[in-house]
Amino acid sequence: MTNSIYILDNDYLFKKIFRNELYLKKLLLDFFDVKARKIVYLNTELIKSNKNDKVGIVDLLLDVDGEIVILELQNINRHNFKERLLFYSSSIIANYC
Repeated sequence: MTNSIYILDNDYLFKKIFRNELYLKKLLLDFFDVKARKIVYLNTELIKSNKNDKVGIVDLLLDVDGEIVILELQNINRHNFKERLLFYSSSIIANYC
């Protein structure tokens, strides 16, 4: 029998683990010093306003104590993270704020 080590460099595993509120609260506290009281998981597929718009899917989209939070795993440098973040943020502001 071999020992398997799982690391959070996989989108599926990242989403699966942090859909558990206990683990998510620990992540928010340990990494961002946020002590979350209420977490609401929002739809991660960003809504298109017309058929020509680009579709975006974030890893986790949350309402943490009334604040919208995007948790996105980026394990490969695709040299477009700033553009993706701008796109995600704009879509979230248009749809949730």
